[in-house]
Amino acid sequence: MQEKMHQDEQQQEHQALNDDEREELRRLRVEKLLREMMKEAPTDEDVDNALTHTSADDMDTLRHDIAALLNDLKLTKQGGADASLGNSLRWKPQPKSLSTKGAELYARIKSKRRR
Repeated sequence: MQEKMHQDEQQQEHQALNDDEREELRRLRVEKLLREMMKEAPTDEDVDNALTHTSADDMDTLRHDIAALLNDLKLTKQGGADASLGNSLRWKPQPKSLSTKGAELYARIKSKRRR
């Protein structure tokens, strides 16, 4: 119920805007969506190109249109590499105390002097 009232309020506010303000709002929405979806920050040219590929005003439709455009152009953020099946998690060595490190260093230096 509240969602419906919120949408009605948005539509009333949207109708109150003149054409220039409506176009600027649409441009800002597209730029925001491009920032979220692209690897790099979008340029003005990217925003202009995205605006030519969509005519929607609401965020959901804009998000869908821009996601489809970026998917076609392969400009979305990468999800990361798939893990290799044979490469399991590696164990981490136990931390060494300073006295143990010192004893190993002393033994190594002593063995080099004997050679």
